[in-house]
Amino acid sequence: MALIQCPGCGSSISEKAVSCPKCGKVLNAAGHETHEENVDLESCINKFNWGAAGLWPIWGFANGMWWLILISMAFIFVPASFIVVAHVAASLYMGFNGGRLAQKYKKWDNPVHFKRVQDSWEMVGLVFFVLNIISLIYMNYDAIFRNVYY
Repeated sequence: MALIQCPGCGSSISEKAVSCPKCGKVLNAAGHETHEENVDLESCINKFNWGAAGLWPIWGFANGMWWLILISMAFIFVPASFIVVAHVAASLYMGFNGGRLAQKYKKWDNPVHFKRVQDSWEMVGLVFFVLNIISLIYMNYDAIFRNVYY
């Protein structure tokens, strides 16, 4: 197996590589740059991950972190007042670190594949977040808008 030089960053990579593992430059079978979408992997990893924040147990399972489901089930055994705090803390942690964790725990074909999957999770996470806000407002409508408390 021969090594070639990446046209994006100049590092040595395998001639059979689909993309450069260092810079994410997408290559064709001959090791040349393609006209496909080139992904800045660092920016994908470091941005806030709405899929991880909103649906972290399910997102974690799908991204190679099956133990996140066990952590979410452990919330059953904590006091009710702590459940909300623990869930919000876990959501924020996963939102800020989700890209790094997904890159670490799951094998990806290339950076384009990583970005495509995380973008679809982001859309689902944002929809879930908006639906949660709407349901919270609906459930507390009287307290919020009419100052009526039960």
